[in-house]
Amino acid sequence: MFTKTIDQKHTLADIASYCHLSNSECCRLFQRNVHLSPVDYLNQLRIHMSLSEIIKHEKKITDIAKMYGFSGSSYFSEMFKKTLGITPRAFYKSVLQQQTLSSNADPIHGRR
Repeated sequence: MFTKTIDQKHTLADIASYCHLSNSECCRLFQRNVHLSPVDYLNQLRIHMSLSEIIKHEKKITDIAKMYGFSGSSYFSEMFKKTLGITPRAFYKSVLQQQTLSSNADPIHGRR
């Protein structure tokens, strides 16, 4: 659909133009069918795509935010929490904790 990479921010005008619709009609149809605004949908998509980078823990949150089209870490963290209910840091810590628990588990009895 789009030839731009994910690190470039798509706009409502990009989506509407691709579909040969006005911005307002595009918004109405998108909301009716997806139950999210186009901007909310793109933000959620970007958040979900960023999860693997957060889990790898090789880059700063600011760099990950920019990599996935957010202007900075504050807005990224705000949208991350709105989407997943926790901050990026809390998400990483929960994944790390789950990995630690599963690596310490006894495969027969489910615990060590």
